[in-house]
Amino acid sequence: MLPWHLTRRELRLIFLEITFEITSITLEQIIEKSHRIASSRSNFQIPIGMFIEIAIKTLKEMYIARNNWIQIDVDGRTLRTQDIESYFKWESRSHLQIRITLRGVEMLEGQDDNDNGRTTSTPEDAYREEVDCFSYHDIEKLIWITRNPPRANDIESERMVIARQIKNRRGQSQFRSDLIEAYGQCLITGCRYEPILEAAHITPYCLGGGFQIENGLLLRADIHTLFDLGLITICTEQDSMIIKMDKLLYRTEYAEYANKSLLIPEEVSCHPDRDALNKHRSRFGLENLCP
Repeated sequence: MLPWHLTRRELRLIFLEITFEITSITLEQIIEKSHRIASSRSNFQIPIGMFIEIAIKTLKEMYIARNNWIQIDVDGRTLRTQDIESYFKWESRSHLQIRITLRGVEMLEGQDDNDNGRTTSTPEDAYREEVDCFSYHDIEKLIWITRNPPRANDIESERMVIARQIKNRRGQSQFRSDLIEAYGQCLITGCRYEPILEAAHITPYCLGGGFQIENGLLLRADIHTLFDLGLITICTEQDSMIIKMDKLLYRTEYAEYANKSLLIPEEVSCHPDRDALNKHRSRFGLENLCP
């Protein structure tokens, strides 16, 4: 079982606490700060890519008219509700400013008055919290969710999603070809069957990572997913690059790759970027896996 159980209610309170403390904060800053807080409270380093998606969805819900707990400004002007899908997105993370409203303050203070935010729950409340929580009980389900994200719920959002996918694919195809030419095999398993080899970004595309060979690992599809989830990482020990993994994988078939070196051919001059690998471990709180 993954030790991650975070309800939307708890996440909303984290956002309100942050915006109450900081008068005006960018989308990027509030997500980075809330990600650290949420990971700390749940005692689990929540995958950042998945957290960004959940956080943006929750912030949108807090902004719409029936809640109105936060105010969103875009480059100094207040965002209108009808413009939220066009402007409120990760690509605009440095241009969006988020502030708590009076209603948000009242909501936060009301939680403080009720036993520090923990009110007495009825069976109905307990059910609502259960179906509203972000809880993943096994690796297989987590992998499935990551590789089968929910579709957009309206045509305009769908077009935006498709446009991003097209842009990503155009770079991804050449990126994958470059990595196959450079390495020719999965750097962890040694698999050479090209149809299931994928180009994995060390620094994710959504966080500004590019398509340089140094920012990539050629990985088998399932290994790619585990790397993106922070369940597998790479430690840079002197001149070596050693495979490390979360304890969740110790009793699986993946354990056989733990503590082995990346399978980088000797003749390859471009190696994975060490700084990017260090940041990958840091994002998922895996520094303790390295000496």
